[in-house]
Amino acid sequence: MSFAETLARQQQAVFDRLGEDATWTGVEDVVRVRRREADEELRFDRGAAVMGGHLIMVRRSEVADPVEGNQVQILDASGEPVPGALYALAGEPMLDRKGVWRCAVRPIAVEEE
Repeated sequence: MSFAETLARQQQAVFDRLGEDATWTGVEDVVRVRRREADEELRFDRGAAVMGGHLIMVRRSEVADPVEGNQVQILDASGEPVPGALYALAGEPMLDRKGVWRCAVRPIAVEEE
């Protein structure tokens, strides 16, 4: 088994175990994503502030080319949208060496009907 195959199997296991199903703008099938909160320290003059942020990770094999503005809706076990779990990509996604896109996202508030 090659290194690439081993890495792909490892990523598959991680996303199977820790991931969540989601819909993704422009992708027909349900994809598997991982959500994280990502704090960022902003420094200015002599001060600093910590801003909370959100990050969604998805494998390149499932989403070939994520772009700013794509929407991601997290789904529950029955395939229904999870309330309060709709996000929009904010910024340029970054591809890591393992073939996983790291996408900064912002929550989208959905008005109740």
